[in-house]
Amino acid sequence: MIALNNRALFITICLAPTFTLGDLPETVIDKDALNKPCNVNSIVQEDILVCFSKSYLLAQKELNNNYSIAQKQKNVNIRNYLIHQQRQWNKNKFDECLILPEKEVGREGIFEYLQCATDAILKRNSYLKEIYVCGNEPCQFEEPYFFQTIGHDKD
Repeated sequence: MIALNNRALFITICLAPTFTLGDLPETVIDKDALNKPCNVNSIVQEDILVCFSKSYLLAQKELNNNYSIAQKQKNVNIRNYLIHQQRQWNKNKFDECLILPEKEVGREGIFEYLQCATDAILKRNSYLKEIYVCGNEPCQFEEPYFFQTIGHDKD
């Protein structure tokens, strides 16, 4: 079973440049990483992948929580704006993240991509917490003030 998992990981990493970039983090991460220790001093590829996967999964979990809180916004116009904005962000959230062929950058390319994807999610988390999430509740503000503050007009 371990040999099969290693073979599957090897094939995934070799073929990663051919995957669509929007789906890539979920196709290469270790989905069980939250239940495994992160061996930060290891040089074994599977151990490194667990660490990167764990960071990605934790950031994604926080994003889902923040978005869930933000969606509870009582003002319908602000809530609709948030939903529209989140859909737009989801379409291109990893556009800045490139995965280069392994022959050019070695095995580190996949880790650099996962770090970039994690950073994109962390940046979105910061934005949601700054604008939409106040503690564990959606921020409450007057609609005109909200749209003046973020610098956008209603669509």
